[in-house]
Amino acid sequence: MKKNNKTRKRFTSISSEVNESHINPESKIIELDLNFNLGKNEIKAYTSHDKKLIKPHKLVHGYFGENKTRILSEIPTNENNFSLNYIENLKNYDNIIAIDTNSLKIKENTIYVGIAGQLAINITENSLTCDFKQIPQVFLIVEEVTKSENLNWKNLINFLTKHKNYNSNQKFGIIVDSDLGELDNFNQRKKAIIDDFYLPENFILIYASDKASDNLLNLAIKECHKRSNIYLNAFKEEIEEINIANR
Repeated sequence: MKKNNKTRKRFTSISSEVNESHINPESKIIELDLNFNLGKNEIKAYTSHDKKLIKPHKLVHGYFGENKTRILSEIPTNENNFSLNYIENLKNYDNIIAIDTNSLKIKENTIYVGIAGQLAINITENSLTCDFKQIPQVFLIVEEVTKSENLNWKNLINFLTKHKNYNSNQKFGIIVDSDLGELDNFNQRKKAIIDDFYLPENFILIYASDKASDNLLNLAIKECHKRSNIYLNAFKEEIEEINIANR
């Protein structure tokens, strides 16, 4: 089958959570009014019957595929941020770090390598720059596991919280590329990310796909993915050299 490489039209929207309290008692359905502020690049939703402001939940970026909606990035936002600009939403975090884990099977064994990098974003009136600084730690797993990505999220968080410069008053945004359907539960501490490990209160998981290059989140996770494969290939070459030497 020929692959369709045509770039699909993107959308960016604010996702909000509504419940029974937002139902119009007369019509028995939820009716909303939308207010667009083009100058501020904001969108706000109000209940039509009593004009109550709906709190934002996430900033979502993606496209409509042939069979379903494809999410390329998803950033939890705070209740006072209605901006459609993802950079504005990233300002909610003191530290933004991406991590990706890849695997390689060598004979009967599987090794997993996780690479993390911090985004140093500098915003001025007329420009935006970003440096990717790799965390000086390779998150290596040498045993068979079912949730290698989640295990390395835990390993990264433990590394950060034990660092001498760690500040528990700072907010950390961790960019990941898996478990999109579970991230809300992880972020709300309703579910452990692995075993009995729950996210610390000052950590939030941010989703980004490594299959796109739409924004800094996608580029960061792609860079982690690329560097992880470099380490895996280096491990493979070293093991092959040892095997040749031992023949």
